[in-house]
Amino acid sequence: MLNMFPLSVVGIFVFSGMVGSSRIKRDDCDAVMGRFQVCTNRAYHDYSAAFQAGADGRADWMARKSCNYMTAAVEDCGNLLIGDCNTAEEVTMMKDHQLKGILVQLESSVQEWDS
Repeated sequence: MLNMFPLSVVGIFVFSGMVGSSRIKRDDCDAVMGRFQVCTNRAYHDYSAAFQAGADGRADWMARKSCNYMTAAVEDCGNLLIGDCNTAEEVTMMKDHQLKGILVQLESSVQEWDS
């Protein structure tokens, strides 16, 4: 019975490390998601500011501003999610899903939009 004691102690420390690392990973992933939210809020703020500034006299203003916002929010901010919390493939799938919905909306609401 005494021979099992060291193995039990090691097992407890290994298990504790795994539980602690999942807590750390969750905290890290929460931080990643927080940075993603800040980024998407910034993208929306920039879009709103451009929208409030009004047309710049160049063609397809609304389509260009919508494309800039979509690119910033989905592509650029989405890339922040790649890492320990999400693989590049998972993020690509998330982006594809978001883009499909956004494109449907843009096609019906922005007259000069051309997918």
